[in-house]
Amino acid sequence: MRHTNVSDVYHSLSNLVEQLADFTDPLEDLATGQTLEIERVNIDLPIELNISVNDEGNVTLRSSPPTQTTETTILPVFHRLSLQIIATDGQ
Repeated sequence: MRHTNVSDVYHSLSNLVEQLADFTDPLEDLATGQTLEIERVNIDLPIELNISVNDEGNVTLRSSPPTQTTETTILPVFHRLSLQIIATDGQ
């Protein structure tokens, strides 16, 4: 049986949120001069969470898209990540 390292499957939850929230730069089509500026993003997606605590008591949250598509004896707990991001002037 192959054992997978947790860090190979699960990634930092804070990095996921940071990447989802990175839309501040306008998208520009240089050929037409048209731009698209995003003011609001609503995201709702299923995720798996991996929570670990080291010997010093530091908690690490890691996340992944659902890794199992078929039922097994013990399914992981799926959580929903709901995130609303609204751009403000100067942000």
